[in-house]
Amino acid sequence: MGCFIHIADPANLALFFKASRKSYKEDSYKLAKLLRVNELPEAYIPSKEAESLRKLVRYRKSLGEDITRLKNDINAILSKYVIYINVSEYIWKEGIERNRRGMFYTLV
Repeated sequence: MGCFIHIADPANLALFFKASRKSYKEDSYKLAKLLRVNELPEAYIPSKEAESLRKLVRYRKSLGEDITRLKNDINAILSKYVIYINVSEYIWKEGIERNRRGMFYTLV
């Protein structure tokens, strides 16, 4: 004999539970009735594959945030010593080519 677990979606349950008087007993009866008539709004549970893709996207986003934070830290240190860099030169193709030739930064 197995058991089935149902996770109700609280956002959709609000439509069913608009009573002025609330108690665990009444709420449990309402949940049981919804389950019995197969009307219980269940929460979405992603598959393992979908969850791993979400994890990968979150990690990629955190890497981008880390890169931005490090660039800001570098710019703060350089501006402390009155060295200003035209950041757009490092993003575009021409700037990358200039860096390969040895021009690492430009003073503004």
